[in-house]
Amino acid sequence: MVARIAGLILVGAALAACSGPGIFAPSSGKVSGHVLIRACGGANRPDQPGCPSHPFAGARISFNSGGTVVTATADSQGAYQVQLRPGTYSAQVNAEPFSRVAGPRQVTVTAGKSVTADFTYVVQLL
Repeated sequence: MVARIAGLILVGAALAACSGPGIFAPSSGKVSGHVLIRACGGANRPDQPGCPSHPFAGARISFNSGGTVVTATADSQGAYQVQLRPGTYSAQVNAEPFSRVAGPRQVTVTAGKSVTADFTYVVQLL
C-alpha cells in the first residue's frame, strides 16, 4: 500500500512539472550584458566602425521594480549578470557619465529565460 501511494505521488509530481509553472519551475530569469564607453570624433567619426569601445569596469547597474532594487557591478570586461524575479524592471547605469545623460530603460524578465541588456555611452571627442 505504501509503495502504491509513493508511486502515485511521484507520478503526480512528474505531471505537475510538465504542465507549466509548478513546484519545479524556475522562479527567476537572468539578465546579462556589457557596459561600454565608445570614443568617437577627432580622427574617428560616429558613423565609422573605427570608433573603439572600451569596457566600463566597476559601473553599477540598478534594476528597479516596484521599489525593489537589485544592483549588479560590471567586471573588468564591462560584463555583468544578475538573477531577477519575473517582471518589468527599470534598468539604469549608476555611474558618470551615464547617470547624467542616459535615462532608464525597460527590461522584462521571464522565469527560466535569459535577457541581454547592453549599455553603451558614446563620447564625442573634439
